[in-house]
Amino acid sequence: KFSQEEARELSGIANVQWTSAYEATLKRLVPQAAMLYLNSNEHLRQSNEVETRTDRMNAAVRRQFPLHEVRRSAPIMHRVRSRKTAEEVEQMRRAIAITGKAFERVCRFLKPGVMEYAVEAEITHEFIRNGSRGHAYTPIIASGFSACVLHYIDNDQACKDGDVILMDFGCEYGGYASDMTRCLPVNGRFTDRQRAVYNAVLRVKNEATKLLRPGTMLADYHKEVGKLMES
Repeated sequence: KFSQEEARELSGIANVQWTSAYEATLKRLVPQAAMLYLNSNEHLRQSNEVETRTDRMNAAVRRQFPLHEVRRSAPIMHRVRSRKTAEEVEQMRRAIAITGKAFERVCRFLKPGVMEYAVEAEITHEFIRNGSRGHAYTPIIASGFSACVLHYIDNDQACKDGDVILMDFGCEYGGYASDMTRCLPVNGRFTDRQRAVYNAVLRVKNEATKLLRPGTMLADYHKEVGKLMES
């Protein structure tokens, strides 16, 4: 836990307060503002059936200050998130480095007969021992036919000799997430057909990586990668 002075130095924010001062600070500052921007999670995949803490806070602010104009902060935050500072990039690099260590651990651990949840446990162990808070999202550990099930998260089957296991996982570190998807032969050796499919995907991935450069529009990039797949 940082002191206020340490937090100021690390963040570059001059005015750092404890969360216990939030209510009093809000009541002091809001009368000086004509407009309030409230946070909302507007990610396309977001689906909350239960009211979140942010939802409750937003409702409380609206009740406390009913005469203020309220706007969404999401459009601003989306623009801010699209560019990363050097410090943010470093956090992301650290997150993917930890995820890489977890993958290397699984490579040593995987063998016929182990359960998918045991593979998940190995990944979790490596995340936490390296300072991560844990998984950035629910991991997919899908062996055999389960690898063809979109967003399979049961992770409760045995890894069988001759099967390929698909793993989609990533850790959270310092509030930033990583995301890795890899396939491995459970017994350590691909069949000829498995190797052919694996190498075809690998070639597309390598060529797609070469297409990434500053200024590339995502829609154009998506179209070009599609052409690579078709070729």
